[in-house]
Amino acid sequence: MGQQLAGLSRTAEPPATLSRHPRRRRLIAAGAALSLIAGLATFLVSSNSSPDCVDSPVTAQALSDLGGYVDWLHKNKVRGYVGEVGWPSGPDARDWNEVASHWYDAADRDGLWVTAWAAGKWWPDSYQLTVYRLTGAREPADAGAQAAVVEAHADVSGALRGVDLPSGAFASGPEGPSTYSGTTPGRYGRDYYYEDAADLRQVAKTGADVVRISVTWERLQHQPGGPLDQTELERVRATLRAAETVGLGVVLDLHNYGDYWVADGSGHRRLTLGTPDLPDDQFADLWRQLSTALRDSTAIIGYGLMNEPTNLAADPTEGAHRWQVASQAAVQAIRQTGDHRTVFVTGYGGASPSQWVRYHPRAWIDDPADQVRYETHQYFDTDRTGRYTRTFREETLRARGSGFGTFCPATKQ
Repeated sequence: MGQQLAGLSRTAEPPATLSRHPRRRRLIAAGAALSLIAGLATFLVSSNSSPDCVDSPVTAQALSDLGGYVDWLHKNKVRGYVGEVGWPSGPDARDWNEVASHWYDAADRDGLWVTAWAAGKWWPDSYQLTVYRLTGAREPADAGAQAAVVEAHADVSGALRGVDLPSGAFASGPEGPSTYSGTTPGRYGRDYYYEDAADLRQVAKTGADVVRISVTWERLQHQPGGPLDQTELERVRATLRAAETVGLGVVLDLHNYGDYWVADGSGHRRLTLGTPDLPDDQFADLWRQLSTALRDSTAIIGYGLMNEPTNLAADPTEGAHRWQVASQAAVQAIRQTGDHRTVFVTGYGGASPSQWVRYHPRAWIDDPADQVRYETHQYFDTDRTGRYTRTFREETLRARGSGFGTFCPATKQ
C-alpha cells in the first residue's frame, strides 16, 4: 500500500513527511534491477527516432516497468489492475505530471483498470501524494496537482478508473499505536474512518468509476477464525450503500501486509500468513465470511485479497510461494459461497511491476469463475518506493545512470 497509514489518526499530530512502504524497500530494491534488462531493448532508442519521442529517463523507466508487467499479463493470458499509482505535487509537480501523463497514455492503450493513490479527508497539507482532499461539502474536493492528469484519463472505454480511499486502514499495523491488535484495533472516528455519502459524491464528481476502499483484518475479525465484528461490518455496509447511491464501484481492499497483529504483554506482535500462527485456512475463513456477509452489495466489483504481502519468509522466493498458496485458498473459499465477483490478487512484496517476473514467473490462480485480475502498484521514483525523497533532477540523473534515456511510444511492439 502506501503510506505510513499506521501513524495517521484524527487526533494525532501528522508527521511532517509521510514515508511509504517502510517494510518493502528491500524487496523493491532487489527487484528493481530486473526491469533494466527487460526494458532497455523495447523502450530505449535514439532521440532522433521519432518526433513523438520523450527525452525523459524517468518516463522511460516508468514505462519500461509498466511494459514488463503488461507483457507478463499477455504471456499468461490474464487481466491486470493497477491498484495504486502515485506521484507528488510540490515544486516538481509539472515534471512528475508529465511522467504520469505518459504513463496513463500507456495504461489507456492497454486497457488497464487504475486507481490513483490517494484521496481522503485526513491527509495533512505536507503529504504530497494526495490527489483529492475531501471536504464532505457540496463544493468540489480540494484537488492536488495530480488531479488534472487523473481526470484527463478518467473516460477510457472498457477501463475502470478512480482513486484509493485508505482511511479505513489509518493507525493500523506495525507503525501504528503499539497497542494496535485484534483486541485493540483503534477507535472509529478518531483513529480511522470510512467515507460517507458526501465524501463519495465529491469523488464521483471528479469522473471516477471506482474507489479502492481499505479495511483491516483486525478491525473486521478480532480473532483469526472468529466471527466478524457486526458493528464494523455495518460501517463498511454503510459506505458500500453510499457508493452505490452515487454510482461508484468498490474494490474492497484488505489493507494488511500478509500479517495479523495480536496483543501480548509488551504491546502488539505480528502473526505471519502461511505459518502455524496464521495458517492459510484462517485467511480463507475471513474471505468466506466477508463474501457471505456482503453478498447483497451491488457496489462491490471485487475483492482485493491482501495489500502487498511482505516478509512472509526470510527468502523472498519462499515468501512469494507462500503467498501464492494462501491466495489460492482465499479464492477457492470465495467461490465456494457462490460469489463470482472479481478477485484482485496482488504480487508479493510491494507489488511493483518490476518484481513480477522475479517473484511470479507465471500466473498461479485456478479460478473456476475466471474472474481474477492480478494487481500491481507503481510509483515513479527510481527506487520504486513512493517516498519521493529526491528532486526530479536527482531522479533523472539516477535513471540515466541506470541506463534509461529517451522513450519513443511508436517503437513499442
